[in-house]
Amino acid sequence: MIAPEGRSHARALDLAKAAHIVGARVVAIVTEGDRAMDGIADTVFTLPRVDELLSPFLNIIPLYLYAYHSSVKRGHNPDLLRYLDPTYWSARAIVFPPGTH
Repeated sequence: MIAPEGRSHARALDLAKAAHIVGARVVAIVTEGDRAMDGIADTVFTLPRVDELLSPFLNIIPLYLYAYHSSVKRGHNPDLLRYLDPTYWSARAIVFPPGTH
């Protein structure tokens, strides 16, 4: 869960609570000093305060690099787009019926 201070914080907190209730492990990235995830998240990473316009660079890019390197370590091709797989499109049609997105 990426939950820095700002306009999306309350929604991120609601989603973390819902995930916690259904038994999902919650890993949260929050702004330094934010205690809202205490008791909800299993693991909390804190990042320093930055302007809200800069927070995506501090929050998203490291996660992208983590996902990339963990994919490579597992022997997967991170450049392969799963949505090209026909099975993916069958499942997507159920979740997002044509015309809804």
